[in-house]
Amino acid sequence: MPLRVAYFIANLASRIGFFCDRKHRNRTIKNILHAGVANNYEEAKNIALNNFINLGKVAVEFVKLDQIFTPENINKYVTYNISEEIKQALADPRGTVCASAHYGNWEISGLSLSLLFRGIVSVGRPMDNPKLSEYIFSKRKSFKQEIYPQEGALKRLLIGLKQHKLLGILIDQHPGDNNGAATTFFSLPVRTHDTPALLSLKTGAPLLLIVTKRLDDHFHFELLMRGPFTITPSGDMAKDAQILTQKINDELEQIVRENPSQWLWAARRWRDIYPKKSK
Repeated sequence: MPLRVAYFIANLASRIGFFCDRKHRNRTIKNILHAGVANNYEEAKNIALNNFINLGKVAVEFVKLDQIFTPENINKYVTYNISEEIKQALADPRGTVCASAHYGNWEISGLSLSLLFRGIVSVGRPMDNPKLSEYIFSKRKSFKQEIYPQEGALKRLLIGLKQHKLLGILIDQHPGDNNGAATTFFSLPVRTHDTPALLSLKTGAPLLLIVTKRLDDHFHFELLMRGPFTITPSGDMAKDAQILTQKINDELEQIVRENPSQWLWAARRWRDIYPKKSK
């Protein structure tokens, strides 16, 4: 199926899903209003609809990845403009820790980095459906990307750094009430995965934030890279990790504010507005 036809079908399906999926529609709107990126309900609803449409595009692009991407044509579809400092961080002999987020098309990030710079080791959560999980993981392992489930992933990440590779870790989902670092996102309290910060502090590997911004409806993206994030060690590893993680959250917030419909709003990022037992 041609990409433009697939986009059209995904757009239609996303609009139907937005109308029918009341649970996630309401949660998305609620989160947008809570974060303050919309001034009223109608504005939040419009952002939420475009957010659903973006998710539909992500699904289409993920299925068609191996039909479009090749090591030879990557520069046709993915661009980037980075500082010399970030270039050096991406080539650091100690490896590079790359925090990321569900923004734009996050499935493009790891594959792009593995083709444009060097091999990447990523962490992913297996799906509840074993066959779907196997399909998704097989796609994500394309080219020079390695991906492992969360359980036992720390050992794989450390091995990746020793092999001078990039690490890819999504940090914008709730890590658990007793996990991660106490931070803020859009000036609101959240807990955030601090594994990237801890790995950087323990190994000396530079720490970056990298997300993939959608540019249009023709499979064109831009890698947005921020950092490196540094801190003068205080001797308190947990506190230093919290400060670094907050720096990443602040940069991610600025990116999301510029294009709010490209971030995954449907997750329960701010737990204080949801009952403990809700799903």
